[in-house]
Amino acid sequence: MDSSTIFPISAWTVFGQPIRTNNDVEGWHNRLNRKAKGASLHLYVMLKVLSDEARYLPMQIQLVSEHKLTRYQRAATKRSQSKLMELWDSYRSQQLTVTQLMTSVALIVVPSVEQ
Repeated sequence: MDSSTIFPISAWTVFGQPIRTNNDVEGWHNRLNRKAKGASLHLYVMLKVLSDEARYLPMQIQLVSEHKLTRYQRAATKRSQSKLMELWDSYRSQQLTVTQLMTSVALIVVPSVEQ
């Protein structure tokens, strides 16, 4: 059972989570770097870039809350995600053991893994 008050299981596991990476943050960071046109910016240039970026936040918040802003996901990622969700559902309904779940997940995440 989850008895830790410092690090609950939900803070360190990705079981059942549709988004398991920080790719969205990495994408934003890469876009910000492209807009900034360089790695070593003067403070005022960086503040201008961040200020420009902040202007879009209210619109993005509204679009997300209205479910009109979706994240881009490659077809292969969608297929993997669907398979993972099916496996997790099977595990939750006790159709799979932990070993079967982990073996199946490994085959999806790292297809070259042998059984």
